[in-house]
Amino acid sequence: MFTEVRNWLARPFPFVQSYKQSVYISFIAGVFVTMFLYTFKPFGIEQLKEDPLLHLSGYGLITFWAIYFSIQVLPAILPRLFDESTWNILKNILLMIWITFLVSIFNWMYGLLMFKVIGSDVHDHPATFLQNVWMTVSVGVFPILIANYILEKQLFTRNRKLAHSLEESFEQSNEHVKNDHIMIEIPLDRNEVAMVSSNNIICVRAEGGNYATVFWNEENEIRSQLWRITLKNVLELVEKDEGILQCHKSYLVNRALIREVTGNARTLVFLMEGIEFEIPVSRNFPRELVEKYHLQSA
Repeated sequence: MFTEVRNWLARPFPFVQSYKQSVYISFIAGVFVTMFLYTFKPFGIEQLKEDPLLHLSGYGLITFWAIYFSIQVLPAILPRLFDESTWNILKNILLMIWITFLVSIFNWMYGLLMFKVIGSDVHDHPATFLQNVWMTVSVGVFPILIANYILEKQLFTRNRKLAHSLEESFEQSNEHVKNDHIMIEIPLDRNEVAMVSSNNIICVRAEGGNYATVFWNEENEIRSQLWRITLKNVLELVEKDEGILQCHKSYLVNRALIREVTGNARTLVFLMEGIEFEIPVSRNFPRELVEKYHLQSA
């Protein structure tokens, strides 16, 4: 049981990065909190007589800014901590607990302000800090766990279906691909070069700056070499070989050497012949493949 929970927590999970998504999620959460408090009136809120919706909207505004700060501002300050490539369910749950704790702090401060403004309409004395933490966490912790569980299952199922559709797109497009194999020179150490046919290239990985690592098959032996070149330049070298595809901003792959297309909650991945690591697939790649070969979208 413990092992299953630990494995589930370690599963990849998508992290919201776009400004538009951040604002949308923050806004929806803020509206939900406001309407939840106004509708169900927990913690003695039913005693609030004067402009209850106006006062309760303050809690919604706090929720909005706490979420936006945590998923948009903090990642800009601490990019390594919020690395999308290593984001998983456990990190997402911890982030949501952090947001809940942050909300509870500002809820407490807002509660003190409300007590000064409206006096004893709700309570004879303002709630303590720990009471605010308890009220916020008790309302939020179970929805957090349930939402993560449901969302992970939905995303996992969606990406697995998308992986199957992508495999079908590859099969449909086989007859459209022009495999004009190109010989390229890959510089090695000691001023030597390796003459490699493009059909033997497994993948190319960008390493930052103007460097990339090339992986290729040479007489059933997998070789790799760091090369001072950009992915764009590699694509220009092999542009006549349509078997070499850019599936991600940091990767080129040889479609003929894709062993399996699979997926998790965060992304699709390619498993390539001869190498152990997974290669991520950008969200737009399946659509680009369909458009490139005029296929029927699955």
